[in-house]
Amino acid sequence: EITELKAHLDSGNIVFITGIPGIGKTYFASKFISEWANNTSILWHKIPENGTMVSLLKAISEFLSKEGQGLLGYQIAFNPEPGYHELLDILKKTMEDCVLVFDDLQNADKNTINFFVFLANNIKHLRKVRIILISDSDIPFLNSKQINKIILTGLDKESVRKILKKKHLEDFEEVYELTKAHPLFLNILRSDSIPNNTLTEYLENDVWKNMLDAEKKVMKTISAYSQPINLGMLVKEKDVD
Repeated sequence: EITELKAHLDSGNIVFITGIPGIGKTYFASKFISEWANNTSILWHKIPENGTMVSLLKAISEFLSKEGQGLLGYQIAFNPEPGYHELLDILKKTMEDCVLVFDDLQNADKNTINFFVFLANNIKHLRKVRIILISDSDIPFLNSKQINKIILTGLDKESVRKILKKKHLEDFEEVYELTKAHPLFLNILRSDSIPNNTLTEYLENDVWKNMLDAEKKVMKTISAYSQPINLGMLVKEKDVD
């Protein structure tokens, strides 16, 4: 994936990295940057929940100010949310030879997503500006031809064997299939004891909060049973009611 990421950025395209929570997207991007982006200015911005263009532009303006470019900060002081074309003109004048990483893109509102699509379609107008987007979930309307998607999946079998080598597992193939080679589960298996709250925090912060209300209702219903149940029975029970 490192080679693929470098090739996409060298071609002038925006790269969109996605994959399930905990799979290592942020680590992957940071490792790439540490090895590749020497002597290059870097902005790493984690998009907050319900992230808007206002918060995004504030982060970019603060980055540019540190680079000695205050035009964007001056502009948004009078107009917090300029139009896309106006923003492009400002970035063309003030931004050069840098890497911009926007993490947790799943938190961004649609206006912010559309801005990234606009940037992708006009990336050729920016001077050596490389953009990496990271998201826990796929974003269908990131449909520009200038946005290349990298989907991170579990580790390869050799990497999993190295992580679990001290365990001497006889049922390695079954473990590999059940964990889907997810780094979080592998690290839990490797440990002599489960790290405090690691699994609970993962389930609460990265799984539960992203579930729909209907999905949460199903999970609560299932948790009341002590034995595995046929999910089809839940549908039938609802139909009877």
